[in-house]
Amino acid sequence: MFELSTADANPSAANKWIALAGVTTATTGAVSLATIIDRIKVIFPAKVLELLPNYQQYIYLALALAFITALPITFVKKVICLSLAELGFVSSLLYLSCALFGVFANGFEKIVLVVALLMILVFLVIFSSGFSYEIHEQKWSDFGLELAMLLIFLGIWLYPLIKIWRRV
Repeated sequence: MFELSTADANPSAANKWIALAGVTTATTGAVSLATIIDRIKVIFPAKVLELLPNYQQYIYLALALAFITALPITFVKKVICLSLAELGFVSSLLYLSCALFGVFANGFEKIVLVVALLMILVFLVIFSSGFSYEIHEQKWSDFGLELAMLLIFLGIWLYPLIKIWRRV
C-alpha cells in the first residue's frame, strides 16, 4: 500500500524544492519565492498593487503555502513529501498572481482571472501525469492519494479566484 508515495525521494530534487520554498537558502542557484516577491515589490508601485486592498495578504499566503508544504520534505525525504512541496510551491505562484490583481484594475480584471485559470489547467496536466502509470501498475492506493491531493489543491487554487471574481 502506498508503495510509490512512500518511496525515497531524489535528494537533489528534495533540496531544490526546499530552497525554492525558502526553507533554506538557495545554494543551487535557484530563485527562491522570497526573491520573486522582492522583485514584484520593486517592479510594481505600491499604489498600483493597493488597488486590490488586501494584496499583501496574498503575498503572505504565497510565502506561507510554499514554506509550510516544504517543511515535511526537510525531515522526511519521501515522494509524497516531495509532491506536497511541489504542489505548495505552484500554489504560491498562483497566489502571487492574485497579489498582482491591482495591476489589472480598471476593466482588465478578468484577464488575470483567465491567466490564473490557465495556470490551474497547466498545473492539473502536470500533476495528473502520474495517473496513467499508477493505473497501469495497479497502484490504486497511490492513485487515490494523488487524486485526493490534487482535488484538495484544486480547491486551494480556485478559492482566491472565486473571492476575486465576486469582487469584480
